[in-house]
Amino acid sequence: MVKNNMPRLSKPVIVLLLFAVSLAIYANSLNGDFLLDDKLIIKVNEYIKDIRNLPRIITHQVFIFQSDPLENQYKLYRPVYILSFALDYFLFGLKPFGYHLTNVLMHSFTAFLVFLFILGFFKDYRLALLSSILFCLHPLHTETVSFISGRSEILVSMFSLLAVILYKKYASSGRGWFYFASLLSFIGAFLSREAGFLVFLPFLIFITGLKERLKARTLALHCASYLGIFAIYAILRMSVLVPIEMVPGSKYPFSWDVLNFLCVLMEYLRLLVFPVNLHIFRSIAPVSGFNLSSAFLPLSFLFALTAAFIFSLRKKAYPIAFGIGWTVIAFAYLIKFMHKFPPRIVMEEHWAYLPSIGFFLILAYIILRLKRPVLIWAALFLVIPAWAILTVINSGHWREEVSFYRYNLKFTQPMLSVIPRINFVIALYEHRLYNEAIAGAKELVAVNPYNWMSYAILGDTYMGMKRYAEAEEAYRSALKVDYFCWQVNRKLKALSEITGKPYKEEIDPVFTPAEAKIVSFIKMGDFAQALSVLNKELSVTPTPGLYTLAGITLGKMGKYAQSIAAFKAALKINPAYEPALANMGVSYAKMGLFSKADELFLRIENQNKKKDKRF
Repeated sequence: MVKNNMPRLSKPVIVLLLFAVSLAIYANSLNGDFLLDDKLIIKVNEYIKDIRNLPRIITHQVFIFQSDPLENQYKLYRPVYILSFALDYFLFGLKPFGYHLTNVLMHSFTAFLVFLFILGFFKDYRLALLSSILFCLHPLHTETVSFISGRSEILVSMFSLLAVILYKKYASSGRGWFYFASLLSFIGAFLSREAGFLVFLPFLIFITGLKERLKARTLALHCASYLGIFAIYAILRMSVLVPIEMVPGSKYPFSWDVLNFLCVLMEYLRLLVFPVNLHIFRSIAPVSGFNLSSAFLPLSFLFALTAAFIFSLRKKAYPIAFGIGWTVIAFAYLIKFMHKFPPRIVMEEHWAYLPSIGFFLILAYIILRLKRPVLIWAALFLVIPAWAILTVINSGHWREEVSFYRYNLKFTQPMLSVIPRINFVIALYEHRLYNEAIAGAKELVAVNPYNWMSYAILGDTYMGMKRYAEAEEAYRSALKVDYFCWQVNRKLKALSEITGKPYKEEIDPVFTPAEAKIVSFIKMGDFAQALSVLNKELSVTPTPGLYTLAGITLGKMGKYAQSIAAFKAALKINPAYEPALANMGVSYAKMGLFSKADELFLRIENQNKKKDKRF
């Protein structure tokens, strides 16, 4: 490596340098709005606004504050993440600037931890400093830093790095408090965000202990303590705390998913090398099968990656080998999350935050190994200003809600982005851009006529324009899609109060009086009352209709496993009961079990064909 007389900066100076860089490149987003999940997790979250809610924040899921049940909700357990917002609220109220500033501060501190982490492993000051600077300013991290709710990635990365760094300090100094601080950081990582990569931290700490030549007995005991913490966390999640939500299985064979993962890895590598056209709604098409055309490129990439890893080990280029291993392992758990929104393969840009450390380590090593100092400086002047400018541009996209959606939705097909486009129309409506909101809502209805939310936002826009007759028509259209939609029924009731017309609840005459009463509760979102009446009626006359209504109620509450049990009870009485079959298919689809949902819908289709043949 070329010798360099560059003076070493003190650690406080490096911290200030990284903060100054972060502040400069993210200044565009500091005055940005609350966007996407920010509105839900921060703006309307009363739990972060009162210290008396602290116990519930620690013991309950992220969305415990929701007064209305969410029908399609992930049960996330991230108390440290939510507590950070509670602290922000105490300091800044509901001024987004403070929350953005906290993200920038945390990002710059994480970049400093990258410096300490690499310096501790490789004892190379220049390699550590350059890696941390590249990590700090890369455009792919814009989503994580500029999106307030993206903070979970920063927190889990910060605590993960701290756990290893502090253990390294313990191993080299023998001071026990460093070891206990490392354990606390490991716990902090789990309580910030669920991430499969955390399972590998004990093994990384084990390697650290080996490098420091700790006694085998001590090292084994310490490694067991980290694994024990992980086991205790898993047990608590399965018993006392928020249950770990299992990700729906892939409908593809494992060999296909390996190819899909390699394709995702290649795409992330492309974005790290050429970070252009970044956007939040990123996805790629899955492979069509394990054949030559589908497998050639990803398997060639795997071969090249393996060859580079082995070659770097033989040449003792350990930063390259370490960087490849870190990146692949940190991304590997994503193989279970790729199918979150089928049929596309999901690629969220913030997922690259922690894995990208390996890439920057490799890139910094390659730059510093160039033969001539002039080439090193040329590479630095080529990469650093270009990435800094791109980050400034991208952070600007997070400043204002309407322009944010306009930019990001350019990259996504309408059929693959229904929810973001609904949010865009809501943003247009809230900014009183009514004509554009109506056009957007009508486009949504045309693209996806089976989504009640498309009609509901169209009705909301007409309401904002005081075009009440058209609003009612849009809401009635939504109820044709989802007869039991309590949100739309509430909107119709509110509309009747504005117009002075009596609210008329239309109940299908096929329902018995008891069922009609239950339906009325479901349609107004009063699920507790609906279940109370259902329990009473089912104890007297258990019918397929009542069990089906119980399943619908539980499904509306997001309790899909219980709703499926209720539908199965209905089918025990009448195996051909179509309402139970159809609604059970909906519950399976909500759980991501699309193959089971398809089986039920096919069963209904075959039943109807048999009926047609009889007549």
